[in-house]
Amino acid sequence: MTTGPLAIGIDEGDGPLVVLLHGFPELPSSWRHQVQPLVGAGYHVVAPYLMGYGDSPRPEDPLEYTADKLAASVVEVIDRYGADQAVVVGHDWGAALTWATTQLHPDRVRAMVAMAVPITARSQKPPIERLRDVMGNNFFYMIHFQQPGVADAELAADPRAFLLGMYGATSGNPPEGALGALPADTGRFVDQLPPPAELPAFLDPAAFEEAVATFERTGFTGGLNHYRAMDPTWRIVPQLGTTPITCPVGFLAGEKDLVLAFTPTRSLGPPLVVDLRMDVRVPGVGHWVQQEAPQATTEALLGFLGGLPEGPA
Repeated sequence: MTTGPLAIGIDEGDGPLVVLLHGFPELPSSWRHQVQPLVGAGYHVVAPYLMGYGDSPRPEDPLEYTADKLAASVVEVIDRYGADQAVVVGHDWGAALTWATTQLHPDRVRAMVAMAVPITARSQKPPIERLRDVMGNNFFYMIHFQQPGVADAELAADPRAFLLGMYGATSGNPPEGALGALPADTGRFVDQLPPPAELPAFLDPAAFEEAVATFERTGFTGGLNHYRAMDPTWRIVPQLGTTPITCPVGFLAGEKDLVLAFTPTRSLGPPLVVDLRMDVRVPGVGHWVQQEAPQATTEALLGFLGGLPEGPA
């Protein structure tokens, strides 16, 4: 199956191309705080909807979401704007895609920044198979997401409640009871995510309503298929976690990001990362770093970009 090009959510400015890749369950609007400062610094900022989101293609087959195909979709975006190279910046699944694009297409990535998800060395087993060994009968969301249709229905039953619960539970200031007990009785991820009484302060009401309306229209299968492609990617793309990255690299995460509790950062250096120029943990911040700490994130990005050769002043 051949899918079409990614839909573009943000396209502003002129100058060197910077591509911003969102994560799950987010949209290009998650970068809303960074766009104008980057444009003001002389960059052309483009943020697509990832495969499976919004008006981008949403194939049902998880095999259409393996890292080689997703990385090719990013290269197509770079081609679309007539650029030889771009700086690629990604958060969450966008970070995983940034690592993959840089390893698979090093000639197209001038520099890269990953947020929340560090690079990891290739495991001895496919990642979900390894997680099943580690977790046993214990609930873990990535394993739960593997069964087609199950999590899809849970999340789509009330997108507003799921998004509120997800953003709140994995922020730096989670509501009481969030992710506090395994849903042994229900086996449902959403039961770990009690929606906060109010919209978390870091969420913009208009952007949040856009997200609710978008996921009410599209559902969550596209986003979940990124998880379902993890083991196929391991089998199909052995270059990931083995290919050194030689371009300038930055890493940024919230100090309280739960992803860092189960994803080690020890590979943020040789032999996989040759030129790490930024490694930042933002105090008091959870998973949604560019939204929870917009000023710190923007300053870190501008500092990183400003240190690149031949970048704008």
